[in-house]
Amino acid sequence: MSKLIIGTAAHVNLKFKGHETVIRAIKELKDEGITGIEYQIIGGGDPGRIEDISRRLGVEDQVKLLGLLPHDRTFEWYDGIDVYVHPSLSEGLCRSIVEAMSRACPVAACDVGGNYELIEREFLFPRGDYRKLADILRKMLEPDLRLRVARRNFAEAQRFRKDRLDAKRDGFYRAFARG
Repeated sequence: MSKLIIGTAAHVNLKFKGHETVIRAIKELKDEGITGIEYQIIGGGDPGRIEDISRRLGVEDQVKLLGLLPHDRTFEWYDGIDVYVHPSLSEGLCRSIVEAMSRACPVAACDVGGNYELIEREFLFPRGDYRKLADILRKMLEPDLRLRVARRNFAEAQRFRKDRLDAKRDGFYRAFARG
């Protein structure tokens, strides 16, 4: 198996961002002999807690803390990962998921907030359910599945293009003004 690079864009020192769920899923897969998964995290904050969890679970060599990236480099980063994972325990309609989808990334996410509106249900997992996330990542090892999901996500992300959102917003305001 070649390396599967998964990634999350979120502050690293906020517990509710759910990084521990991903790290535990990686440990679960490592225990099964699946060791070719690298978890990249971009975002600011003190990485000490994540480093400690990774070390305690024995997957520190698979977890890469890349720090805060300038916004334009974030899109390059999305282009370099195989699967975007958004484990946040609380969310609205997540911009980073839409950004990942717009770069044709397959996405796995916690089933909170508006995530179910963005991605297919089979790629959602309950809060903190690292076993379900491990199941999803096991499926994502299949290149044909990732390609299908990437195409679907890219098409879905087009609903959130700036020109389309601007037109909807403008129409709403015009209708509101007319009373």
